[in-house]
Amino acid sequence: MIDVAAIRQRFSAVAPFLNERGRRVVAAAEAAAAGDGGIAAVSMASGIAASTIGRGLRELSQPEELDRVRRPGGGRQTAVAKDATLLSDLGALVEPFTRGDPQSPLRWTCKSVRRLAQELQAQGHQVGRTLVSTLLDGMGYSLQGNRKTRDGDSHPDRNAQFQHINAAANAALAERQPVISVDMAWSRDEAELAHARAAIVVASRAAGIEAPLDTVWVDLTDRDGLEASARTALRFGFQGKMCIHPEQIAVVNRVFTPSDAEIAFAERVVTAFARAEAEGSAAIQLDGKFIDYPIVYRAQRVLQRIAAIRAREGAR
Repeated sequence: MIDVAAIRQRFSAVAPFLNERGRRVVAAAEAAAAGDGGIAAVSMASGIAASTIGRGLRELSQPEELDRVRRPGGGRQTAVAKDATLLSDLGALVEPFTRGDPQSPLRWTCKSVRRLAQELQAQGHQVGRTLVSTLLDGMGYSLQGNRKTRDGDSHPDRNAQFQHINAAANAALAERQPVISVDMAWSRDEAELAHARAAIVVASRAAGIEAPLDTVWVDLTDRDGLEASARTALRFGFQGKMCIHPEQIAVVNRVFTPSDAEIAFAERVVTAFARAEAEGSAAIQLDGKFIDYPIVYRAQRVLQRIAAIRAREGAR
């Protein structure tokens, strides 16, 4: 008599580790070992159809194409293969809400996959939001337009961020410069940007051009984060920071505008060093700090920056 319970126990122990072909072949091996009535017993124990076990027995006797799980042409058809108008209907729903055009480096949509799935279902398509997300990815769309901010709601001006990124990408491509995504994870302290920031500032200085502008802060609801990011950029040697919303301008201007104390110290450094230089010295101490040419150049840039700011404000 065949012990169905023992077969069920053995099969259940290994089934989680097997693919479709593996389950079929193991079931066939159990049936072969059981002898007469083995197929029916194993089918009862494993839930695998008797015809499938029979196919497994044939595979055991003729082990060909061992890397193939199903016979050629076997397996479930893709949703697109079964539904010829699915992609075109999805494209028609997305295009009016597309951020970017088919010729732009970036394509993204601000319409939720849940809503797209509902509209496709209303048209008679058998889809869910997971499938819609997969199809959009295959069509080259990004769903970043729907990404939640830290406060939990999508910002109404989030599209401006992608317009800026897209414009920057197009400008770089027009100059035959590479535009790449390194899939870098972003953290609030922006530690990942340290190398790039330093490289840009050093390259600008080596080329004899003015200091660069730092990249954007994308969370429009986090002003404290924006200020911290701007102060980090200032320490790295940037002269300013790009803004993607008018509300960011005041914060960035405040950070990059020298304080009264910084201006006063810079004036003292320049004056004291000029006096020392006239006396033939290339290094001095001021308030217990060592002052040489790099410090003097920094002080001069502070004074140049505040002079430019005051001139711009006086012209308004």
